[in-house]
Amino acid sequence: GENRPLFYACYNGDSRIAKLLLETGKVEVNHKNKNGDTELTISCLNDNAELINLLIKYHSNIKCINNKGHYPVHIASINDKLETLKALCAHGADVKVQNAIGNQCFSMACINENIHIINYLLTHDIDINYINYSGDSALHQCCILQKKDIIKKLLSLENINIDVPNSYGFTPFIIACKKNDFELAKLILDQNKPVNIDAKTNSGDFPLFYATYYKNKELLQLLFDHNQPNINKNVQNNQGFTPLAMACFRGNENIGRILISDGVDVNIPTYKGETPLMMTCYYRNYSLIDLLIQH
Repeated sequence: GENRPLFYACYNGDSRIAKLLLETGKVEVNHKNKNGDTELTISCLNDNAELINLLIKYHSNIKCINNKGHYPVHIASINDKLETLKALCAHGADVKVQNAIGNQCFSMACINENIHIINYLLTHDIDINYINYSGDSALHQCCILQKKDIIKKLLSLENINIDVPNSYGFTPFIIACKKNDFELAKLILDQNKPVNIDAKTNSGDFPLFYATYYKNKELLQLLFDHNQPNINKNVQNNQGFTPLAMACFRGNENIGRILISDGVDVNIPTYKGETPLMMTCYYRNYSLIDLLIQH
């Protein structure tokens, strides 16, 4: 459908013009444009509670969904429109409805760093650990996007789950390691809540694997310091690479040294039968060859 005069008034957040149009009694409410937006969903781009109240008085549907799968409450949450969200809630809108990928208002406010919306939603009966259709909570999604300020806020919440895997087996901590983000990994470990640092994703990758893959000595040390002597340093990924095999494959002498001096098994082959020594010979990494032969 096309955009109509009421639609433009709402887009501009102009309740005076909207009122004049609605009072004629000749304006159709809940008309959808080509994006599936109604006068109410488009009003949520503004922070005009008076306009929201007016439209609902004239029977605008607070449960309408646009083509992106967003309800009015979602649009307000994404765009940081607190007064609009409050007005919708006052008329019985549900902040727990899901969008097309299964996110609720809380996750949307978090990934868009809308702290006023987050604080308002926390006064409602919401599940801060709620997961979308990919198994991602607000915390997972903020870790993927590396939104540190919001992550700190989430980690400070009493009932936050910090070690749950998503549908692909990624916990927030594994996401931090995959992002090669030392600061984020440390932030999660500093919560003093249980974190399984040996956890594997569905594809068989794990924190120590990422630390060696990215040649991140600082991250490697963090993992060792956090869980000595219990971390499994000989664990293999789905191709059979141990952290040492990965260090040899990547030609990383520093990390190879740390692992070897820490007593890892230097002879574990990959599932194709390649040992760390074979890899270093293939890549002609003389200092690593020396080191492996000594052990």
